Amino acid sequence: MNTQQPTDLDEIAKPRHPLYGKRGTWLSAYNEHGLPCDYIWQNSGSNIIRGYQRAGIKAADLDLETSISNEKTSPRVEIPRVVVETLRIDVKALNAQDIAVFWRLFAQARHHGIEEGTATITLAALQDFLGVARASRIIQSIEKLASLSMSLHVNQPGAHGRVAMPMIASFDIADGVVTFALPYVLRMAVINSRDYGWIDINAIAHFRSKFTTGLFIKASYEAGKHWSHRKLLGGDRATFAAALGLDNTKSNVIEDVIGRVRDDLLAISGPRRRFKISFIVGCGSDDAVLIELGNAAKRLKELKPKGLTKEALDQVKADNTGIMSVPAERYPTITRLRQAATWLGSSVLMVAEQWRMDVRGATSYADDTFVGLSGREFIALIDTHGADDVLEYWLDKRDFSRFGTFNVAEDVGVAKPRPTKLKTPILVAEPQVPKTEVEDDVYEMTGVDNYDYGMPEPTEFLGSADCDNADIPF
Repeated sequence: MNTQQPTDLDEIAKPRHPLYGKRGTWLSAYNEHGLPCDYIWQNSGSNIIRGYQRAGIKAADLDLETSISNEKTSPRVEIPRVVVETLRIDVKALNAQDIAVFWRLFAQARHHGIEEGTATITLAALQDFLGVARASRIIQSIEKLASLSMSLHVNQPGAHGRVAMPMIASFDIADGVVTFALPYVLRMAVINSRDYGWIDINAIAHFRSKFTTGLFIKASYEAGKHWSHRKLLGGDRATFAAALGLDNTKSNVIEDVIGRVRDDLLAISGPRRRFKISFIVGCGSDDAVLIELGNAAKRLKELKPKGLTKEALDQVKADNTGIMSVPAERYPTITRLRQAATWLGSSVLMVAEQWRMDVRGATSYADDTFVGLSGREFIALIDTHGADDVLEYWLDKRDFSRFGTFNVAEDVGVAKPRPTKLKTPILVAEPQVPKTEVEDDVYEMTGVDNYDYGMPEPTEFLGSADCDNADIPF
């Protein structure tokens, strides 16, 4: 049986149900037997944020910050869970530079708006990202990406199962500007995504092995989870090699690749090292390869609480009151909310309102997704570990761009402008030093009066042409 999935989504698009999109309304319609029936279309959580509603980028200036020489900031790009877990590419046909170019183009498309058909980027920006002097190497990588295929396992409108597609749908280079388009299936996977992970894009440009990037993306996704849901990466040698795309490969080659990948991951430094990585490699050929990950979120308890006036404090306390309130055990303390406001660079009331709305939405719609978890899992996480503990995970995972703030201002590895402190001049009265009595014969011999530093004060300027050296009072 031919199980190949068609790639033209216009041909396989399924017709929508007549009631599709009419949620929360009471409607009368005819069922499949031709009998009139009443339907009530269930509302969905209004706080669910899909891919097209999220910014997808954490950077003040993406083109400026995505530079291999940038050691002050570390921009991040959002990659959906379906891409992290199901993407398959022909790694053996690519090199480390080709893979880095692909993810830089993905970040640029995310920055322009994933719903747009095309995006543009300059060759100079790609050269700066990789530290490459010749533009011909970048062009060669783009041409190679356009000629190779990749696949995703998706379940979205118009595409179900594993779908093959080119890595780049189309591209055009003119006057040093690359105009490109990502495959439609990939863009729709991002648009419809609910769960995602944040990836430090600059770290990919430093990898020397082409097998490191895929493992780093999975590690970043796991590190972004709450600690109680995080799991180890790796397994036995065969499983680890298959995850890297090294099926049916000699053992000595696998050992060499494991060593190179380990060196790349442990060499991540500076602002790009957002979480701890422990790489455990057994000595025997049958021993496991395990990767233990730390937490990608900045520790909330280390931040200074944002100051509040009495009126603002009363507003925050009044937020969780009335019929729209949540139980007190599911609401963070005022101190944690103030620290969260410092992290986001926003008001404490905004953080409190968004937390309360997400908790209420997760309570009402247990099967819908909130910050990568179902509503049922999100509430269970709060009930098990407390609101203060889960707030740190929620801050790192949630996208706040549509509320006018970004969780990057106080993030790890992001340079913060510090205002210059004004120096207030302080007048200090000089102590009065009593003059010492000097004998007249000493004064007449040296010609030095009682000045502060013991230097004689010349009575007039003497030019070198007017007197002999012996007459100058040295």
